[in-house]
Amino acid sequence: MTETDASLYRGEVGPLPRGKYVATLMIKAGDSEKVLEQREFAAAGSIPADSAELRIKPANLDLLRRLSTATHGAFEAPAAMLARHTGQTVSVRQSADPWLIPLVIALFLGEVFVRRRYLGD
Repeated sequence: MTETDASLYRGEVGPLPRGKYVATLMIKAGDSEKVLEQREFAAAGSIPADSAELRIKPANLDLLRRLSTATHGAFEAPAAMLARHTGQTVSVRQSADPWLIPLVIALFLGEVFVRRRYLGD
């Protein structure tokens, strides 16, 4: 909480799920706690990121069906159909970033070892 004026405080919380909550202002001194004020408040919850787009115009289901047919896909296909084995090779790309720093450290230590062991001080 932040004091904005004499006897006036302001508190902020992150986004809360939809529901009713109770905010409690209390003083803590040592092992004792004293409740000064309690207030109920309601949170509307967060809205989905695409809600404005969906409010403007609903999805064009006919267009989606035609696109899935044209690409030999399926509209609302069952999970068994999506997960079946087709025999095609699957390529997966993975970033090398997590390995770069450990690799540099290992190469540096290897260089130090070779210089001290074989090339002298």
